[in-house]
Amino acid sequence: MLYVLNGSFYPYELHKAIEDEYKLVPGEQQDIHEIFTRLCSSGTQNMNDFIAIHFQSGCQFTKTCRECVKHDDLPPETRTTIIVPVLNGIQDLERSIVHSMNDDHVPIQCSSCAKVTVNKLSGKFVFLPQTLVIGFNRFQQKSGITKKNHSRVQLPLELHVVGNMPCQYSLKACALHHGMHIHNGHYTAVIFDNDKIIEIDDHIVKDVTDGWISNVQSTVYLAFYTKK
Repeated sequence: MLYVLNGSFYPYELHKAIEDEYKLVPGEQQDIHEIFTRLCSSGTQNMNDFIAIHFQSGCQFTKTCRECVKHDDLPPETRTTIIVPVLNGIQDLERSIVHSMNDDHVPIQCSSCAKVTVNKLSGKFVFLPQTLVIGFNRFQQKSGITKKNHSRVQLPLELHVVGNMPCQYSLKACALHHGMHIHNGHYTAVIFDNDKIIEIDDHIVKDVTDGWISNVQSTVYLAFYTKK
């Protein structure tokens, strides 16, 4: 993909560049999180170095075997999106982010037990990005059928994330998914610009400052928070 260092893309140019880079069929619906992940993980001319570092958070996980209680630190990893399950709705996003980094029932090979055992996985952030991207897992598969969860997500305008260096973030943008299925429906974007909140729906731009909360809560798919 051709790009100019410290330059910018117009939306149409970026859209066309993505289509060409990944051989996408023009007009075919794509999952926005998949496209974002591709942008951050692949590309020519070290595009991933140019884009991904801005979004990468560092995570350190420790596993504890529930049979022998042995602790092991897993290799550090980086993520460009923090995935948070929606479940029955999210009232406290900060707490939900912490919960997403911990899991009490993870099957992992235990070297002491010499078998796969149930482990407790505990995670923490070792560094945080300039822009924190939160993906909301709204799609669950059951009996081979993918269903969308429309439960409400309370999005705070200010977000405090705890890591080795705790950070304060401000909500800057959201990608909303309208529809029932992951590979169809429609995406819109909501931009938080100082005191104004703007929704972009293809070529239509409108001010949603007074009514954005009810619209965003049941449709938000990605949220972008920038470090203060």
